[in-house]
Amino acid sequence: MKTKLKTIKNLSKGLMVLALAGSINTANAQEKESNFKMGFNADGYFKIDPSKRNENSKTRFSNSLNSFELGMASFDVQHKSGKVTTYIDLGAGKRADAFSSNSVNSEFFIKQAYISVEVADGLSLTGGSFKKHIGYEQINVVDNANYSMSYAFSNTNFFNTGLKLDYKMDLFNFMIGVGNAADFKSAIDAKSNKKNYFGQFGYNRENTKFIYGFQTVGTNDYPNNIIQNDVIVEHKFNDKITAAINFSNYNYNMSSSRSWNSLAGYVKYKLNEKVNLNYRGEFFETDKQIRNRMAFDYGGGSVFSNTFTGNYKVGAFTIIPEFRLDYASERIFTLNKKTSNFNTFFLIGTTYKF
Repeated sequence: MKTKLKTIKNLSKGLMVLALAGSINTANAQEKESNFKMGFNADGYFKIDPSKRNENSKTRFSNSLNSFELGMASFDVQHKSGKVTTYIDLGAGKRADAFSSNSVNSEFFIKQAYISVEVADGLSLTGGSFKKHIGYEQINVVDNANYSMSYAFSNTNFFNTGLKLDYKMDLFNFMIGVGNAADFKSAIDAKSNKKNYFGQFGYNRENTKFIYGFQTVGTNDYPNNIIQNDVIVEHKFNDKITAAINFSNYNYNMSSSRSWNSLAGYVKYKLNEKVNLNYRGEFFETDKQIRNRMAFDYGGGSVFSNTFTGNYKVGAFTIIPEFRLDYASERIFTLNKKTSNFNTFFLIGTTYKF
């Protein structure tokens, strides 16, 4: 009952937020400098796993089996007036429930809600809740080449709530910020008054991108130095081929023996205007000492994951067939009632966006 009341409460808040955004747009429709945008996207999938065990899926968001599943439906609105931009991003579905697990147990979630002010040319100050800046993969499925997510994505935070300062200068961009405990909209919900710091440095020239990001992840329970460093390098070779490498290190108390590491490679091949072929390979490893502290319990050891994904686009609709093979150093999977180092699955995902 308590969970249902929270769901209704958050749904009401979301509807009020959307109503307010709509009224702002109507009131400012005649302003020449005002700009109002809205968008919608949704995803779902059906998965087949030979093991017939949900627990063999060791990453988030695609661990249902032999069931038609709604991932997440998202609706976002943006209003810009002069140098002030207001943005609201709402999500509903099981994927939204997983994103909101730290604050509420609900299938409706206010993902992002912030106000950004351009205080000078290239310099902006943003306050509120905004998506993470760590990692190559994005929150919404429509923004990714693969449907299932990496181990690194599953074990890091998704949102920050606080203040950040962004500066763009020619080919470079910089960001620095401070916020609540990761993924908590409120320090009261987190039961922690410890603030975390995050930042980013980016370089973008022609077809090449380099991004370095970091964040601290301390709470009152874990007040010592916990830091995640993340590096992304992406290069577009031509109109058809794009490749990227993402290295991420999550370090407890600045000790190399108490950390997890991920090295992931991405290759995207544009066959034609409708069909894309994509591959992700990830090596993920950690130490036994920190598994009970990880954001998502995948079972332990090191894992080499291979994901082959196709995208077939029909207008705003995309069909996503995907095959995945994971090999682990330890027997963390179960196949035919026996433990195994291997697991495979096949899924058909879909997305719609306007």
